[in-house]
Amino acid sequence: MQMTDIEKTRLLLLKYKEEKKSDLKVSLAYSIIITFTLSKEIFEKNIHIDDFLRINDIHLKDYLFKSRTALIGRLLRIIEKMSIEEIDSIIKNIRKIVFSEVDSIKHSKTSNEKSTNYYDSLLKIFGKNFNND
Repeated sequence: MQMTDIEKTRLLLLKYKEEKKSDLKVSLAYSIIITFTLSKEIFEKNIHIDDFLRINDIHLKDYLFKSRTALIGRLLRIIEKMSIEEIDSIIKNIRKIVFSEVDSIKHSKTSNEKSTNYYDSLLKIFGKNFNND
């Protein structure tokens, strides 16, 4: 039986938490971010990825959201320039979604209010005080 993207991301997050060497943590962070961002389980539509990135203070041009591979390429270039503390912050937000809220996001897809429930679940995770710059 093949693992789902959520299960893969959870496994990678556990490895990341245990890793002590910063260079290996960065490599694991790349794997986590790629698996997380490419997941149709977590982000049904590409534009939903933008909401997560904005919460992490990453702002990308709209044209990048037409292709997940283009988006990943740009995202990895941005992360390459980040400090380990900034990467840890992104990983922490991924962990919040994957371990605690992904089930409610998945359940919200079955209702008639797909986008409202998706955004409501993000607000639950990150609070109502983030900006929509």
